[in-house]
Amino acid sequence: MNFAIVLTGCIKVNTNFVALTDENKRKQDYLNSIKYYTKFAPVYFIENSTYDIKNDKDFRNIDNLIIYKAKPSKFFDKGKGFQTFEMIDSFVKNQIDLPKSFLIITGRYIIENIKEVIDDCINEKDNELIIDVYKRSKLAVAYMLYVTESFYKNNLLDIYKQADDSKGIHIEHVLYNKLIYTNYNYRMFLCAHSIMGKRGTDNNAFKKKSKWGLLWRKWSRMFIYYIKKDRYLPQ
Repeated sequence: MNFAIVLTGCIKVNTNFVALTDENKRKQDYLNSIKYYTKFAPVYFIENSTYDIKNDKDFRNIDNLIIYKAKPSKFFDKGKGFQTFEMIDSFVKNQIDLPKSFLIITGRYIIENIKEVIDDCINEKDNELIIDVYKRSKLAVAYMLYVTESFYKNNLLDIYKQADDSKGIHIEHVLYNKLIYTNYNYRMFLCAHSIMGKRGTDNNAFKKKSKWGLLWRKWSRMFIYYIKKDRYLPQ
């Protein structure tokens, strides 16, 4: 398989730093996302809680879906970023039919213009990583990134071990520090994206972006990347 979407999830919460802990609501959010994304590409759903997902018919009966069951994290206080990349590492190391490249998305988030995002990824020839990196905030967005199998194995394995939310060291800062001082072939997403869903940390809904707002952000991104020759967003 050349390309797939990888969704990360935890139905039974195993960390302090998550606002929504209701198991049934979380399950339904994941089901909604999976049913949405499987219309566009094969989906791997990585789940790392004690929930018995493989015997849940609601997940088993979805076409174009492969479930990867990761072990629950032993590090309760490290935070969701730590645990997310811990289970992605497990997936990359152990999944037999690993896709050559994949778009990783936080499992409860629905990217409303996902077709445009997928096209941005599969048309990329020169960069093995697509990720939004912000200069002023000094963070790299962790809820959505495109990466090749080889790049992840060579550069991102074990990076999660540096994250610790209890100490204010979030995975977004770890990724930023990893990328800002390297010569890796990566770039920002050239299309702006609109998220439907609620943030994991506070359960507040993302603000919906208008069609014209998305178009303006897309033009801004393309200007920054092609005209200014910069890989970083200013925010």
